[in-house]
Amino acid sequence: METPNTDNLSALEQLPAELLLKVLCFTPDLSSLHSLLLASARVSRAFPQAARHVTDAVISASLPPLTQAAARAVVRIRVSAHECRCVDDVRALHHEQTPPPLPSAAAPALLRRFVALAHQIHCLTHACLESYLERCTTSLRPILPPDRRFPRALNGGPVLPPREDGTPYEIPAQEPPSWIEEHRVLRSMWLVQAFYELQRARLDGRLVWTKAEMASLERLSAVDFRGLRCYGCESEQLLTVVDFLGQLSGERTGSTPIAFRMPQPPCAGQGSFHYICALELQFGFRQDKWDQGRDRLHSNPLGFGFNRSIASGPRSPLQCISFEPYRRYGFAIWDNKRLTSLGFFHGDKARAWLQPDDLYFIWRSILTDEEVEEARRLSLAMFP
Repeated sequence: METPNTDNLSALEQLPAELLLKVLCFTPDLSSLHSLLLASARVSRAFPQAARHVTDAVISASLPPLTQAAARAVVRIRVSAHECRCVDDVRALHHEQTPPPLPSAAAPALLRRFVALAHQIHCLTHACLESYLERCTTSLRPILPPDRRFPRALNGGPVLPPREDGTPYEIPAQEPPSWIEEHRVLRSMWLVQAFYELQRARLDGRLVWTKAEMASLERLSAVDFRGLRCYGCESEQLLTVVDFLGQLSGERTGSTPIAFRMPQPPCAGQGSFHYICALELQFGFRQDKWDQGRDRLHSNPLGFGFNRSIASGPRSPLQCISFEPYRRYGFAIWDNKRLTSLGFFHGDKARAWLQPDDLYFIWRSILTDEEVEEARRLSLAMFP
């Protein structure tokens, strides 16, 4: 986290208004734009002259398409919620691979509040990542397997020895979040915000929907709101963020949480603040060893994919195991490098998938006896 540098603002403020607005279009992200608006009275006065153009330019340059769609949906719900006739109309807004520009009816004051909201979401994104990283380094206790071959069960899978036979794994100091980890969380944050906007439009009477549609919306959760296309890892990423926001809201507001509003980030009240974002990494053909490139943003993270493998594999000793025990440590958002550093995967993907016995032991080592027993009961019920 860094404090914005204001040493060079005097030169910026001497620019002609037209040139100043062009410079603002190249602000690296919405949070930086928010910081500039706070730090410079001249920038703050000039912004309303081209608020939509500047905000649109920064969104387009700094966010991947589907994250853009979710962020733009927030503005469109605020401006024209009445134009959406049902939940599916709103879902269509954040599925757009090429989202349209911000609506012309978006007033400068509304966009200024949107930029401030984007900064809040930026800070919450980093606070979420820090929270799960801290949980991993302080509470996660994986155990490495003993150095011997495991006996085989009747189905050909391994019979795992007791945890006590293994060796505790010392998790090393962790690197800051990567670009793909940040953007997995950021996209989910904007989806949750779009859901909040729609629910507040319902409470404010700004929706012209049938009674049945309104009742359906009232019962909707953030994951349900994402719709039928929200499956697998994306639903788990949303739940990862929703769990964090729920914990944060509970800590800050006790038994009276603010309905459908993002909580303030833990760093609020500390003056000007801005988290340093990770740089997007560029890779050549087959160079992305850890699946950290933009093209992997919407693919299943390794933590989710391997969990599905052990939960459904015919020879797995952990059939039907839930993802929930792993979600609480952020496995839905971590990239392959992080998961390997935490001790839950090998750098050699082929060996890990073809010879997973050691990983079965490690993944089981953080489960409670109750979680293992529940998976066993489900497995016996499904595969008697």
